[in-house]
Amino acid sequence: MMKKCLIMFIALLFVHQQPAEAKETSLHAAFIRSGDVWVKMNDREYRLSYTGNMSNPQWSRSGKYLSFDRKGVLYVRHLSGRRYNKRVAVDMKLARWSPTEEKLAFLSNGIIYVYDPEKQRSIPVTTGADQFSWFPDGKRLLVTSSAKIQPNGWGQAELFEVPIDANLNFEKSRSFFVLPKPSDDFFAITTSRFKWSPNQKWISFIAVPTASWSADSNTFCLLSADGKKFQKLGKMVNNEEWMHWAPKGATIGFIDGEGRIATQNKKLTIKELAAMAKGAVTPMGYVDWDFTWHNNETITVSRDKETEWNNDEVKRPLPSLYQLSLKTHEQTRITAPPKTAGDFYPIYLPAANQLTWIRSDRKKAFVWLGSSNGRYKRIWIRNLDVPIPYYDQYNWSEVLAVYEKTSH
Repeated sequence: MMKKCLIMFIALLFVHQQPAEAKETSLHAAFIRSGDVWVKMNDREYRLSYTGNMSNPQWSRSGKYLSFDRKGVLYVRHLSGRRYNKRVAVDMKLARWSPTEEKLAFLSNGIIYVYDPEKQRSIPVTTGADQFSWFPDGKRLLVTSSAKIQPNGWGQAELFEVPIDANLNFEKSRSFFVLPKPSDDFFAITTSRFKWSPNQKWISFIAVPTASWSADSNTFCLLSADGKKFQKLGKMVNNEEWMHWAPKGATIGFIDGEGRIATQNKKLTIKELAAMAKGAVTPMGYVDWDFTWHNNETITVSRDKETEWNNDEVKRPLPSLYQLSLKTHEQTRITAPPKTAGDFYPIYLPAANQLTWIRSDRKKAFVWLGSSNGRYKRIWIRNLDVPIPYYDQYNWSEVLAVYEKTSH
């Protein structure tokens, strides 16, 4: 009897120690290698394209479809059924999957369309658009119409609420918010994408001026979900991956700081909408880049020493990952890459309670996978392409999209 109980105890202990490994098979990734699209599913890799120059992989809500593009040509791939890449559009500027169903909205030549991959048909929604995002209900789009230059100067960018069944009927669109007039402390001709707070009461976005100005300074903004309250929280570069809502409520984190150089004046800043103040959590002498929320109290961030710009990349430092507790104010370094490489783009995967990140020496890159505190790590994906940097800013979403399947 004692021997049987001991065997049962050991079996239970083994199961208890293996939850991350058991859920690891639910982690899927789409990535760019040597210019082509690959997917990793259940630790097996599959190549989806052979033409090169592919970028921007995005998973649909269920993980059934994958979109990507090749120099403005938009493709959609059915991952479990039709075994070919369906060309959906040309001259495509941006594409976004619906948060509620398998539909893909995309912008081409100023017109927004919604593509249904089951019917393989695109329906026009509205025109005059420069940027858009889905409302959380999946029934409407929040659309930016850019400001126009006029004889007396720049006009104002305007946001519109448009139902996805508008079908170019302008009467179905309504004005949602008009951005402030150009002034000494604000100028915007368009916006970034929009991100809703988990409680759906606030919308975050970057107000973007002209291209030369935008390289160094954009305004990070919040707008209430009814379009009535507007706040300017700070200045930042035009990087949508440097603003994220905490998993619950209305707490926003963003990388505050002007200037195109990533190694200078970049501070992770937290704002809780219920509180009046916002605060930087980056220590003096350091800069923060990509970050991810684990919960409303824990953040993992890619951090570097603040340095003057040097054209010799060998003399520029490379970041490590740090984990921050907003409750205890502890900040702990959790990775130690070799001197020739840095750790970028952390992504926390809540169902698996694991952390992924990219380790790169600026020429090649690998995706790492580990426990939520960075331990028990291993290389998950080898030979990821490195996106073209801009003063050490990297848009890693151009080459990697991770999908956490939670069906089991």
